[in-house]
This record gives sequence, structure tokens and C-alpha cells, in this order.
Amino acid sequence: MRYRCTYADEHGETAVAVQDAENEQALYEALQREGHILLQAKSLAPRETRPKTKTARLSSADLMALTQALETSLDAGVPLLAVLEAMRDQETEPRVRQLYATIIEDIQRGSSLADALAAHPRAFPDVYVALVRAGESSGSLPMVFARLGGFLQWREKLRSTAKHAMVYPCVVGTAAYGLVMFLLWFVIPRLGEILRKVSDDLPAASRILLDVSDIVAGNILLVLAGTAALAFAVYWALRSDLGKSLASSVAVRLPIAKGVVRALNLAKLCHTISLLLRAGLTMTTSLQLTRSTLTLPDLRERIGRIEADLEGGQRVCDAFQRAEVLPPLGLSMLRVSEEAGGLPKCFERLGESLDRQAQSAVERLIAMLEPAITVLLGVIVGTIAAVIISTLYKAVGGLAK
Repeated sequence: MRYRCTYADEHGETAVAVQDAENEQALYEALQREGHILLQAKSLAPRETRPKTKTARLSSADLMALTQALETSLDAGVPLLAVLEAMRDQETEPRVRQLYATIIEDIQRGSSLADALAAHPRAFPDVYVALVRAGESSGSLPMVFARLGGFLQWREKLRSTAKHAMVYPCVVGTAAYGLVMFLLWFVIPRLGEILRKVSDDLPAASRILLDVSDIVAGNILLVLAGTAALAFAVYWALRSDLGKSLASSVAVRLPIAKGVVRALNLAKLCHTISLLLRAGLTMTTSLQLTRSTLTLPDLRERIGRIEADLEGGQRVCDAFQRAEVLPPLGLSMLRVSEEAGGLPKCFERLGESLDRQAQSAVERLIAMLEPAITVLLGVIVGTIAAVIISTLYKAVGGLAK
């Protein structure tokens, strides 16, 4: 039997939770063992098992809006269903509106909020659901949503840091591609007509350049459409977990980018662990949930080793030291904090430190990319110009003879 119960905790504060028990007496005894006193219990209809669906994917802005609305309203004493119904009524996107309606329906049937959210993994990540579940168990949902709001803001800041590192190379690369296409489509074909009339014996490089130019000029729409399709395919591939993992694996092998990728992943690791530990989850569970959010395969494998060591009875600092995940200073902080019982605060401070390192790594990356891309663009355009000028020089020399 499933009950929605109101109980008083050891501090005398009331809380509401949904729990399973054979009957009210068993529910009373279960709460008493946890140091709580049952005040009221209401039996709920048996919950229907709803499979995970793909109804909608919440954007970062939508998830942030929902989290902030739940935190503010629940803290003010507004019932959960009233908040969700208000979010549903003000939503204009049909699929998101249907998502809220499904969550409301599940809760009315007796599901907990965490279970209702877990049925939509595309909208609510595992970390989000685990924190909501912990908040329901402890009766501190407003506090959990407040922490989730801060975490989502930090995650958006992290994404903007990563995007900032890619803006300059993408813009300059697009400009370079456009310039090369213009030369191959418009400039070189006109010069090619002159060169072929002036000389029949063109250098091999000139003939290759002219042949490529003829192909591009004759199929310019097809070339541009193919480029757009390829860019679109890469964009969607990078949105998937596999694509992110592959991109991170490649980037971490590049000297120019590996510092940024690793710093961003370590920052995410520390911030997520801190959030989960503050919500009352165990270190092992926190590591399991955090591991799925990382994009570096090597780092995920190291976190798996830490989990195994902790299950084998090792201390947290010793397990992290064996896996070589954190820098020496971070390990020293972790060792002191574990002895003092302050692991959540320790990981929060480590995350803030790694945030600064990631920002510095991005700035260094941009500083290195600017001259490198400029030189690359100059080499491409200069090579084309050199081939054309050398061909003209040879042709003019042939006429002089």
C-alpha cells in the first residue's frame, strides 16, 4: 500500500512524504525507527507503472524556470500540484505542456514527484531526479530546489565558457571557407580561361587548381548544400552522449585543447558531487550519478575505480589518490576535509578553483587560436595566390620567348 504521510521529525518540524507500507501500523513503526512521529496518513491508489517516454526535452531555460517556480512556491506553502498546473497553463509549447500534464496525472495517481520526473529522462537528468527524491525523503524540497537552481545556473555558465572557446575558431573558419569558395567559384574560373589561352603547358599544381575550380563552379549549389548538411549532422551528433564522448576523446589528445576539456570535466565532477552530498546522498551514489554526466571516457573509468575502492572499504581521499583524478593540492584538501567531516564544502571549493582554471584555460586557448587560425588562413589564400601568380609568370615568360 502507498501512503501520503505527514510526520514530525526529531526537531519537531512537520514534513510530507510518500512511502510504501503494508498498513498504517507498519508505516507508523517504520517512521518511528527513523526518529519520526506519524501525524496523518492517507492511502493512495496503486501506482501504475509508466514506462520512460520521449515526450519532450526541456531546454535549459525551461528547466531553470520550473526549478525556480517550484522552489519559490513550495517555500511559500503553495501545494505542489498547484505549481505544476500553473506551469502547464502558462506554457505555450504543446509538447512541454503535455509533459507537465503527464507529470500532474502521475502524481494524482499516487506517484512521488521524483518517480513522475524519472519517467521523462530526456527532460530531467538522473542527477536532478536523485536530488528531488532525496528532498522528498527528507521533507526539504524547497531547499533542494534552491540548490538545484544554483547548480543549473552554474551549469549554464560552464556551457557558456565552453561555447566561448569555440566561437572564434568557428567564425574565422566559416569566413575562411567562404573566402576559398568565392575564389574557387568566381575568381579562379575567370583567370583559368585566360591562362588556358595563354599557355597549353600549365604546371601540375595549376591544372589541379583549375580542375577543382571547374568542379566547384559547376556544382556550387550542390557543394554548399553538402557543406550545410555535413555541418548540421556534426551539430546533431555532438548533442548526443556518444558524440560528446567522442569529441572529448579527440579534444583531450590535442595539446591546444586538452587543458580546457579536462578542467571543465573536473569542475563538473566536483560541483555535482558537492550538490549530491549536501542533499544527503552517499559518496558511492554521488559518484555513480556524477559519472554519467562526464564526457571524458578516461575520467569516467577512473571514477568507476573510485567507486570500487570505496565499496571495498577504502577512505575517500585514498581512493581519489589511487585514481589520480585530483591535483596534489586538491587531495590534501580532501584528506583534511574527510577527517573533519566537511566533504561537501571541500568539493564545492575544489569546483570553484577548477572553474577559475577552466576560465584561464579558455583564455589561453583563444589567445593561441587567434594567431594560429590567422596563419592557417594566410597559408591557404597565399598558396592559391602563389599558384596563380607562378602560372601567370610562366605564361608571360613563354610569350616573351
